[in-house]
Amino acid sequence: MRIIIGVVLLALAGCAQMVPARYSELSVGKYQLEASGNVFASIESLIAKIDKRAVQICGEGGFEYLDGGDFSTPHSPAYVNGVDIGGSYKVVRRKISCKEMSKENKSTE
Repeated sequence: MRIIIGVVLLALAGCAQMVPARYSELSVGKYQLEASGNVFASIESLIAKIDKRAVQICGEGGFEYLDGGDFSTPHSPAYVNGVDIGGSYKVVRRKISCKEMSKENKSTE
């Protein structure tokens, strides 16, 4: 049983690498982006996900970072028979400002 749970956890941890960066709009043209990955993900790869999403949001006008970034490694608990078999994952959060709103964003306002 433990082997099955372990295999499932490893499979899910590998899939976490494929999730694109998420974002929320703070105000017009300003966003907070967040990328996460398993413990094997590098900070550089997570920042690359954020950069890719920022380009999608801001378009060709470009963007600039508004902060130095927030890097954390939270623990996600999972219990089997009272034993924590959970794992840690990496999270990077950055705030950006679009230098020039993309045409897509302008049309939604």
